[in-house]
Amino acid sequence: MHPTLSGRLRSAITNLLPQARGLHVASDFDGTLVPIVAHPRQTVLADRMRHALVTLASLPDVKVAVMSGRSLADLESHADLPGIHLVGLAGLESRDLTGARHVHGKGRIDPALIEGLREWCQHHPGSWVEDKGLAFSIHYRAVPAPSRPDFVHGLSRCLAPHGAMLEVTHGLMVVELRPAGSPDKAAALDRWLGSWEPQKLLIYLGDDANDMPALARARELGGVAVAVGPRHVEAPEHLAGPQATTDFLEWLIDLWRTRPPMERAAETSGGEGSKEAAAAAPVTNGRPTPSHDSPPRPESAQRTPGEPDRAPRLRTDPPRSRDLRAQ
Repeated sequence: MHPTLSGRLRSAITNLLPQARGLHVASDFDGTLVPIVAHPRQTVLADRMRHALVTLASLPDVKVAVMSGRSLADLESHADLPGIHLVGLAGLESRDLTGARHVHGKGRIDPALIEGLREWCQHHPGSWVEDKGLAFSIHYRAVPAPSRPDFVHGLSRCLAPHGAMLEVTHGLMVVELRPAGSPDKAAALDRWLGSWEPQKLLIYLGDDANDMPALARARELGGVAVAVGPRHVEAPEHLAGPQATTDFLEWLIDLWRTRPPMERAAETSGGEGSKEAAAAAPVTNGRPTPSHDSPPRPESAQRTPGEPDRAPRLRTDPPRSRDLRAQ
């Protein structure tokens, strides 16, 4: 038993796993699979984490995806993950298992705006603009803490005239800019899942603002949504950080390998026709499972049993004194 896994999370998975006909696990990258570092280029994917991801993806009836705010090229330079579906720019690009790269969305950000932001950052030591090709990020982790509120407010003023052309996401010590109408991680999750079968088990793990749509979508599909790290996002389940994510994936590998076959699970449940019923029953985390194309339901209808009436809300403006991260 891994001490980093809560009894609640173990129960959520073990209660759903016996009747699952397949397992889909999708995860964010920074802050979820790898620790937060001072600069994105310093990121290192631990060998143990890589082994857990690749091993999980190699199991029968299991699929794994990594969905990052980084560009695909940047993600792949830090993560050699054969057999795993990759998503970059929070849904704007992807690479499938055949190696083909796909771009989702046709918008572009005005180069003049980016040049203006670069000039503006030069007046604020510690801030910088990251060019991701189809998207850009303004990082300010290295801006002195007392100056961060003014920096963020000034940046918001710079972006305000361009609001109709941009998707702006305030993350942890980073502001992400993508063309208006860009798909998010929920759209990326839907594309990856395809025609979703509710008899399968879906798990999504994430830690930041751009994970919120995918976490919500996983819950709408009856899956398990797991927030990782400090509670900056809403999710019924929680892991303390990347080390706990590694423990969770290794535990999940053992659990999937040793679970009883569907036929045996149905037979031991008793009752004539239980085998057929088990095969047809949706795998749902305590709620009716909607169709893949169902519209989002009100938040009040998405709570897991035992979940408080109001979970902490994510701040869309960066906290004033918390030392957060760059995507």
